[in-house]
Amino acid sequence: IIGRDIKPEEIDYLIVDRANLALAQETYEHLPLKIVGAESVEANIDGLYNGPYILPNYKDKINQIAQVEGSIWCHIARLPVETYPEEATTKEEDSKSQRDNEVVRKLRDKITVREKAGGDATKEKIALIEQLHVIHYTDEDKRIFDAWLEQAPESSIENPIAINTIEDVAKFLPQQGNYRDEKINLFFKKEDLSPDELRAILEKFSQSNPDFEISVVRHNDAIFSVGIGDKARNRSTILDGEYFGHYHPTQFEFENKEILPNCFVLGLMPSAGDIKGFLKHAETVKDGTRIFSKNGYILIKPISEAGDPSKTLDEFNRNYFDLFLGVNNLGLKSDEAVADYFKKSFGFDIEFHYSEGVKI
Repeated sequence: IIGRDIKPEEIDYLIVDRANLALAQETYEHLPLKIVGAESVEANIDGLYNGPYILPNYKDKINQIAQVEGSIWCHIARLPVETYPEEATTKEEDSKSQRDNEVVRKLRDKITVREKAGGDATKEKIALIEQLHVIHYTDEDKRIFDAWLEQAPESSIENPIAINTIEDVAKFLPQQGNYRDEKINLFFKKEDLSPDELRAILEKFSQSNPDFEISVVRHNDAIFSVGIGDKARNRSTILDGEYFGHYHPTQFEFENKEILPNCFVLGLMPSAGDIKGFLKHAETVKDGTRIFSKNGYILIKPISEAGDPSKTLDEFNRNYFDLFLGVNNLGLKSDEAVADYFKKSFGFDIEFHYSEGVKI
C-alpha cells in the first residue's frame, strides 16, 4: 500500500466499465497503456440488501490479463489530474487527423466513381470500413498475442489437449486476435462431448464481447477444434467435420443504425463470407451451424436448393459491406425479412435466439 499517485508510465492496463470505454479511450489515448472494457454482470454486495446490482466484472478481466502476464498488481484509484490530455491538440495529432480524413475522402471518392461506372467497389469499401472503425492491432495487442502463442500447448487431431470439463477451454484461449494472418487452431478431447457443451464454449466466450472471431468445429465424437481469427474474419477454421459455429464481435458504432437490419447491428446476421463458406463447404453445415454474439445466437440450416445463387451472392456481397457504412441497399430490417431473404436467395433457414434482456 503506497501513499502516492501512480505515474502514467507505471500503468500497463486500465480496466473500465464497458459503458465508459469510448470516453476512457478518448481521455487516455495519449498514454502508453492498454484500455480494457469490462462487461456488466448481476452481483450481490456483502452488507447491502437491495441487490442484485449491475456491476462491471473487473475480476474476470484481471484474471484474463494475469493468465497472459503471469502475475498482476492492481491499484484501484483515479489517475492524477495532470495525466488528463490538454484541451488543445498537438500539431502531430492535428496532422494525423487530417491524414485520416484525407484517406477516408479518397476512399469514398473511389467507391463513388467505381460504382457509377458499374464496377465492384468491395475492396475499397472494406478499406474504408477498416479506416472508419479503426480495425488494426497496436504493438501491445501483438505482444499479448505473441506471448499467448509462445506458451500455448501444441495440439493436433492426433494429439489433442485432454480436458475434463468444457469450462477448461476458456483457460487456453487468447485475449487478443490473431494478427498473424496464419491458421492457428487448438484441438481438444473430451469424452461424451455434447452439442450443449460446444454451444456453451461459444456462449461463454461471447459474454465479454471480445473483438476477434473464433470458430468451433467438431471432428468426431470426442475431438473438436477452436480456430482463432482476427478482428474482421477467421481464416483459421478447419472445415473438415461438423462446423458447429463461430462468434461475431460487436464493437462497431454504426451510422444510421436505425435503418439497418436489427440482427446485423446485434452481430447476428450471416456475412457475405459466411454464406460463401456455407455454400462451398455444404457437407460441414448440413446439420446446421450457428453464429454467436454477446446478444445471443442464430441457427442456420440448409433446407433446399436455391438454384444458382452466384448472381444473388455477388449482389449480397456488395450490399453487405454497405451496411457497415450505414447504407441499407438490401432493404431488410426485421428478422422476418432477413430470414425470408436468406431462405429464398440461398436456401438457408434461420432461427433467432436472443439473450434475455436484449432489445430487438
